[in-house]
This record gives sequence, C-alpha cells and structure tokens, in this order.
Amino acid sequence: MKTQSNQPLWQQFRPALQFLGIFMVAYALLSLVYQGYLRQSGSDVDPMSKWLGQHAAWSLRAVGYGASSENTASLAEQRVLIDTVAKVKVIEGCNGLSVMVLFVSFMLGFGRFTWDKARFMGLGLLAIHAFNVMRVAVLALLIHHTDRTYYDLQKNMFTGSIYVLVLVLWVGWTRRVTLSNNPANNPKE
Repeated sequence: MKTQSNQPLWQQFRPALQFLGIFMVAYALLSLVYQGYLRQSGSDVDPMSKWLGQHAAWSLRAVGYGASSENTASLAEQRVLIDTVAKVKVIEGCNGLSVMVLFVSFMLGFGRFTWDKARFMGLGLLAIHAFNVMRVAVLALLIHHTDRTYYDLQKNMFTGSIYVLVLVLWVGWTRRVTLSNNPANNPKE
C-alpha cells in the first residue's frame, strides 16, 4: 500500500516502528534480567529493597526522626521504623527497579545511543531512586502522624507520582533531542 508521498506506509512509520521494536526487545530482555535478579534473592529481601529502606530511614534520621530499617527475611520485606514502630514495608514491587526497567527501555528505543543519552539515563536512574527514597520516607511520616485510614489512598498517590516523574524525564529527553535535531536551533557558523 502506498500513500500520497509514494512511499510504502511502513517506510513513513519506520521511526515509530523502530522505536517500538527496540523498546519491546529492551523491555523484554531487561525484564528477564530483573526476574533472574529476583530469583537469585530467593525468599530473602532483594538488595534494592534493602537499600531503599536503608536510604529512607537515613533520610528520616537526617531530618530528626528516630528512624531505622530492619530486614524481615521471613516475609521478604524491609521495614522502615520510626521510634521503633514499623511504618512502611518495602517489598520488591516498591523498590523502583521495574520503573527503572521501563525508563531505560524507552530511552534505548528513542534515538541513537550517545554518551549524552547514557549520562541522562544514569542521572534519570539516580533521580528515580532519590524520588523513591523520598516517597517511602514521606509515606512513613504520613502514617506516623496520621491514622492508617487513608493508607491506600496515600500509597496509590505516591505510587502514581513515581510514574509522573518518569513521564517528566521522558518528555525532557524527547524535547532535548527534538530541539537539538531542529536546524533552526543549530545555526551553521
């Protein structure tokens, strides 16, 4: 099938198809790596969940709370405690790795690989982790200072917020690439 420009339809959509293909392959491969990582942890808490719980407790201590983090291997969770009372449990679904897999897959699919892209991906992964630490710490504070009545609402709001961060990172990268590829923004000397 040909269109008005006398190019086959698949050629007109080649960049989009290429993005989708790379994205899907990268997502599938990174998801397999992630599943292997989880299997390696066995019934214990995975290292990223431990790290997230420890960082959240550290950030709470930095602002004056008596916070700590403890590993509950039998339940495969890392707990964040304030004043020795567990407030939040960090499990594999909360550790941010699945969000990072999504972020990296998109980045790999969008445009060619450059060191600028690698640097942006690295900073994006750090931003996702830092945001996730803040998300867990603030959720622990909300639970500490309120009753658990609104826990599900708070948890879902905070979960959605990390995806908003990823969307902002994606938009930032696509705008950056689009602006740098626009000849009007790169005048020749």
